Amino acid sequence: MRFLAAVLTLAIGIAFLPGVSQAHKVNLFAYEENGTVFTESYFGDGIPCRAAKITAQDENGTVIAEGVTNEEGVFSFPYGKEGDLHLILRAGMGHGARITFATNEKNDGNESPEKKEGAGPVGKGEGISPPVSADDVDRIVESKIAPLRDSLREIQKNLEKPTFPKIMGGIGWIVGIAGAYLWGVSRKSRREKEKG
Repeated sequence: MRFLAAVLTLAIGIAFLPGVSQAHKVNLFAYEENGTVFTESYFGDGIPCRAAKITAQDENGTVIAEGVTNEEGVFSFPYGKEGDLHLILRAGMGHGARITFATNEKNDGNESPEKKEGAGPVGKGEGISPPVSADDVDRIVESKIAPLRDSLREIQKNLEKPTFPKIMGGIGWIVGIAGAYLWGVSRKSRREKEKG
């Protein structure tokens, strides 16, 4: 009887392990906008990582920025150089994430190619638009893809959540394995009784 109770306790404990591990999986995303790097972090169940420590290092391992995430799991810092940033998230109790994020080169106040000496509009007259600067293009593209990026983040959050059918399927497997084991044990004990 004690053996059966131990097996059932073990089966129930294992049944809840996938949900617990999924709840503490940490996701970290980063994007750059107007010379500022934004990070967003959340657990596998969609809950934001609040007050989690973020460290940003450049390619040489030099710490560029450090801070903690806000209530929405967001942390941002100014960065205007080109290259890879290593972002490290520590969410407590051993949970964390690490990603490498490639940043774009910032203009640093230099003149855009259109403003260099000798450069100018191709033609003059009605209906001809002045040249568009790289900053204008970046701003327009960012405004168009921001909703798409937000939608993709929401889709990924929803895909990572454990669903009821997945949980029930896992419990079914565990119960099935426990049942097969108990059947084998009872059959073995029945054979021993028949022999003895």
